[in-house]
Amino acid sequence: LADLEALIQVLPSLLALMELDVSSNKEVGGVVNPLVSALQLTQMRRLPLGSCRLNHESFTALALAAPYLRGLDLSWSKVVGGRLSLLLDALQPSVTVELRLSSCDLTTDDLRHLAEASRRGCLSSLRVLDLSCNGTVGADGWTALFTAGGLSSLEDADLSLRPSTSAPCSAWLPALLGALPRMPALARLALQRWTTGPQERQQLKYSMKNRNVQLELDQNLTESEQKSTNQEESRPPEHKHIFIFH
Repeated sequence: LADLEALIQVLPSLLALMELDVSSNKEVGGVVNPLVSALQLTQMRRLPLGSCRLNHESFTALALAAPYLRGLDLSWSKVVGGRLSLLLDALQPSVTVELRLSSCDLTTDDLRHLAEASRRGCLSSLRVLDLSCNGTVGADGWTALFTAGGLSSLEDADLSLRPSTSAPCSAWLPALLGALPRMPALARLALQRWTTGPQERQQLKYSMKNRNVQLELDQNLTESEQKSTNQEESRPPEHKHIFIFH
């Protein structure tokens, strides 16, 4: 905590700072408010906060920085679930290019809010979307996202479930298939642990025909694997602090 406090003290003098990576630092969750206040927000492009134990107050403070950031990483922040609209309402069109929300306990309503943000053009420049390990999202949420449009710049989409789980995607797969032609830049689509029938797999592969897209789709799992319960994945690797100036 002392190191973070010292960092916050010097941040106002770092006028050219564009990226500050404090991921995997549990203490960060309690100092996001002073951290954001000390940054030159108009200069900032990325502020990764994955695995930082954000709380409601710190998540609210982050919304102040969201309009300026090109990259947002809140992975492993359970506080995001049910509150994503707070962040999305702060986004500005054509700014965000990377949005990572892996293992955030997202809800169906969160995906509906994400769909609305996409519909109003706030994700028009988005290239990376990581929604993996959010098995709490219902089919209506996925359907809303893919029918909303507004993801024409998307290059990398990860919708995978946790390694210990599986679920059918039949209810929302038609919406995804319908959206794929409107994603001309897509280079990778990860659907690991989602189960599909033979016809659905064929439809997916046909949709990728003549497109250079890396499709990550598991072989259909056994019945015992389909009944396995949710378990937390091992923690992400520790990150060093990263400072980027231009």
